[in-house]
Amino acid sequence: MLTIIFTYLVCLTVFNKRTGIVAAMLLAISPWHVFYSRNAVELISLPAMFSISLYFLFKAVKEHKPI
Repeated sequence: MLTIIFTYLVCLTVFNKRTGIVAAMLLAISPWHVFYSRNAVELISLPAMFSISLYFLFKAVKEHKPI
């Protein structure tokens, strides 16, 4: 669930709202994501951590103010 939310937020930050909704929808119905999220907790944590860290990286770069 976190991967879908943060995928939406990353696409919203980089592109626009429509792209974020489409990306989150495609991830939510992706057979690989659904299968691995049901069976393997360790394996599905990598995309979640990657999307969370990517979102905070884009947020930090966007809000960075030079000294």
